[in-house]
Amino acid sequence: MQVSYPARHRKEDSKAVHDYFVPDLSLGASEATTGRHITKFDPLSVTLSYTTGNGGSWETYLVQGSPYITIKYDKATPSIMALSVFNDIYCPRDDDEPSTFDANKKFSFGICSTSSDSKGHSTVLRGIQFIFVTQEGMQWIMFASEPISLIFNERERTTVVGTEPFNGVLRIAFIPPPTQASSILTTSVNNTSSVFTSPGLRRLIYHAGVY
Repeated sequence: MQVSYPARHRKEDSKAVHDYFVPDLSLGASEATTGRHITKFDPLSVTLSYTTGNGGSWETYLVQGSPYITIKYDKATPSIMALSVFNDIYCPRDDDEPSTFDANKKFSFGICSTSSDSKGHSTVLRGIQFIFVTQEGMQWIMFASEPISLIFNERERTTVVGTEPFNGVLRIAFIPPPTQASSILTTSVNNTSSVFTSPGLRRLIYHAGVY
């Protein structure tokens, strides 16, 4: 399943504003897909279900106006691929926030652990919230209903996959840039503190548990 944030690819001319669909991320399962069908729909949403060759499945809920991409996995291994490459992937820690922030308004990110293989070819991250930064400067946050371990190939830097089949829900949302939308082109993609200055991050975290 391809995901795009069209405003990021906006083109303007004297007569119109064009928001183009360009697949910023592709989401699915590492197992081969054997079937796809619509299981439910209503005026504002569609439930699209996929089956995999190992007897697992995953389904996504396409909801008009939702800032989240939501996928429920059942014995399937999550896979997230970037249009280009991932500049960085990390699970935020509670002490990542700048000390200048109001203590009463700090986030709680939960568990986070990171390990690398002896040759530095891959990194394994375990947690319930993750941030993906693409080469284009886009930042995405992913929420997991259960702790999940993800492996990131440091050499290819194109794909993040689960270490094993997952039973639970993943939600991914684009993190609005700290200032105007156009500033996303100049925001440092490795500046962790810039994530916390996003005006929409707090709302994304607050509402992530309900779908």
